[in-house]
Amino acid sequence: MNDLEEEHPGIPDFLKRTEAPKAPPVKAPVKTEVVTMARMSEFEDETEVEDAEADMPVPVKGKAKAKAKAKANGANGTHKPAKAAKGPTKAEAAANLAKAKAKGKVAPVKADKAKGKPKAKTPLDDFGFREGSVKSSAAAMYASKRGATLNEVKDKVGSIQLNLLKALEEKGHKVKKVKEDGDGNRQVTRYFLS
Repeated sequence: MNDLEEEHPGIPDFLKRTEAPKAPPVKAPVKTEVVTMARMSEFEDETEVEDAEADMPVPVKGKAKAKAKAKANGANGTHKPAKAAKGPTKAEAAANLAKAKAKGKVAPVKADKAKGKPKAKTPLDDFGFREGSVKSSAAAMYASKRGATLNEVKDKVGSIQLNLLKALEEKGHKVKKVKEDGDGNRQVTRYFLS
C-alpha cells in the first residue's frame, strides 16, 4: 500500500494516479523536392542565366508546394493577367520621332498645359472675408449698429460664428459684449464688432 492510501483509505481507484508507459513522439515524414541548379559556366551571357533561373523551380515542402502550384495556376482568384501596354514604349516613340524627322513630317509640339484666364479675385469686405460668404454676412451682422446675438446670427446664417469673433479680436478689432434680458429668466449676450 501507498503512503497516501494509508493516510486516506477512502480514495476510489479512478482517482488514484497510475503511471502509463510513455510512447515516443511520432514524426510525420516531410516530402522535399531537390532541384539541381545549372552552373554559371554553362551560359554565355547574363540574360540566359536570368531566364534559366526564372524557369527553375524552387524546392518547396509539403502543403506549401500545393499552394505554390495553385497560385501559379491562378486558383482562388490570386492570379491576374498582366495588362496590355496602351501605347508604344519610350524607345519605340523615340524611333518613330526620328523617322518622322528624317522624312520632314514633324508635328508641332503642343504646350504641356495651356494656362487659362486668371480668375478674378472676389472682393473682400472690411474684415478681410469674401463678400457674400457666411463669415462676411455674420461679421456684418455683428458690426451693425444694433449688434447681434448668437441666436440671431444662427437664424440667418446657420451657425453662430463665435470663432469669427475670436479671430477678429486677435487681429485687433474690438468686440463689445452686452448682457440683456432674453426669453424667460435667461440673459442673452449681444455682441458689437468695431
